[in-house]
Amino acid sequence: MVLFSESDPSEDAPPSNFHLTDIHILTSQGHPEFTESIMRKIICVRRELLGTELADDGESRANNQTDGITIVGKAIWGVMGVE
Repeated sequence: MVLFSESDPSEDAPPSNFHLTDIHILTSQGHPEFTESIMRKIICVRRELLGTELADDGESRANNQTDGITIVGKAIWGVMGVE
């Protein structure tokens, strides 16, 4: 969720032209602790509960790139005025 510094609370859409430093409040819920090795361990422990097909699918995607550093991290630094 985002609240811009000078936004009108009655408007649903964000301003069309803004800088990250215009953001007054930025919230997110990420899980950077879910690294590839941790995901593989969780899947291994829950394999019986998940079933073979779902567990295999999870294992095949355990190393996929996430938005953590490249998107969310960059936005957080930008909100704080760090480029």
